[in-house]
Amino acid sequence: MKMVGTTVIDVTNLRNTDFYPLNPDDTNIDYTDEDGVVTQLDLTALVQNLET
Repeated sequence: MKMVGTTVIDVTNLRNTDFYPLNPDDTNIDYTDEDGVVTQLDLTALVQNLET
């Protein structure tokens, strides 16, 4: 297999998604995407799903 060309990946606009603290209820995390849309992640439901 012959590789041709160069691919440049611009990472200057990537968001850091390494840290999302728990909400004060200690159950949910709010994720805000690039468009400002907030999605609440219910960790209880996620854990229950993984346990089954």
